[in-house]
This record gives sequence, structure tokens and C-alpha cells, in this order.
Amino acid sequence: MTETKLERAAALIRKSPASYEYFFDNLDDPAWLKSLDAMKFFRSPPEPERSEDWVRYPGWAEARYLVRVAEQVPDEVLKIALAIPGSDNPRVHQNILEIAAKLPGSMAARLARKAAAWLRGYPAHLVGIPSGAASRSPTIAAWAKPSSPAPPPATPCPARPSTPPSANSCSTPSPPSPWKS
Repeated sequence: MTETKLERAAALIRKSPASYEYFFDNLDDPAWLKSLDAMKFFRSPPEPERSEDWVRYPGWAEARYLVRVAEQVPDEVLKIALAIPGSDNPRVHQNILEIAAKLPGSMAARLARKAAAWLRGYPAHLVGIPSGAASRSPTIAAWAKPSSPAPPPATPCPARPSTPPSANSCSTPSPPSPWKS
């Protein structure tokens, strides 16, 4: 795309909040990624909106697009995700974890380290773990440790309903539950 066309496209996308959200929530073509990055769409994650009585954590449509195309163009998405500026918005970090869950092992590890660094310093309550990242969270957590090499991919546990749960074996042990004391 020429620079003039990029400017026109950016103006149309930014025309209204509804146009903006609609564009990013319906886009699933990775061919737009480089142009959108050149237009600096991935450089301003939303910060929390605070009032005397409440805090709102706005979603980030651009990051949801990155999640959707991460498996198709992992190298490009990783490069953009690693360059996302810091944010106090947990929903932005939720999106980063969702992106990591879609990337191949060593790429997920690099992005997980960024998420882990933010999590270590975050002083408030986290609402939840994104469902996409939850299935790989033990693996992502292991990769996030700076001194740990990336573990091999996990083999799914076979479904054996007649066998007690303690007799089932998996290649990746489940982490201890944070809810048990």
C-alpha cells in the first residue's frame, strides 16, 4: 500500500469508535498486519480509566486481532507483541497471554517472560486467566522462568474413565491448585 492509501485507510478506521472496533473485531486477514504496524496501531494500549468510585479496564481491539492471526504469522505477531509498551491494564496483558498461547514454544517463551515480568510487579487483583492461555499455562509458566529452557510439548492425557485420576499419567504434571491451603 502506498503511504497515501495507508493514511486514508487509517483515517477511515479512526473515523469513529464504532468503525474502529468493527474493523479490528472483524479483521482476520494477516495481510493487513504490516500496514497496521506501519500506521502505529499497536503502540498505544488503553490504560485503566479511573474515577473516585470505580476503575474500568478497557479492551484492546488491536490485540484481539493479533490473537486471531498469531498462528498464521507468528514471527510478525511476536515482533509486534514484544514491542507493545507497558500498561497497567490487565486486559492488555490478558491479550498478550492469549497471543503467547497461540505461538510455537520458543516464541511463546519470549512473550511469556514479558508477561511474567509485568505480573511480578502488578500490585492489584487479577480478574482471571484467559481461557486460551489457561490450557497452556503450566507450560507458559515454565517458559517464563528466565533460567528454564523451554520444556518439550505436552502430550495430552488419554481419557480413561475407568481408571482413578491418580492412576492417569501425563507428560506435564498439573501445577498445585492455588485454592488449596
